[in-house]
Amino acid sequence: SKRWEVFPAKLITAYMKYHATTLIMRLYEHLASRSFTLVQLDKLTLDPFSAAKRRQKQGESPSLMESVREAWDANLIAYLADYSLHQII
Repeated sequence: SKRWEVFPAKLITAYMKYHATTLIMRLYEHLASRSFTLVQLDKLTLDPFSAAKRRQKQGESPSLMESVREAWDANLIAYLADYSLHQII
């Protein structure tokens, strides 16, 4: 069927986009490390899920706005990398 004929090309395209996004993310992280302090860099590279689990074990419960801000900061580099790639393509 035609669906399976185009599958290899789509698979390769998805694989290349994934790795290109990863490379762009690493570039942005490198640029951020030159421009921001370690505290700001930690916020930009934080894993929000692990941080939430760690907070729960410690008995902390951040406010909704703190959680949203943390998630925003942590996903900013990944979002910008994906957006940049789609602007290039």
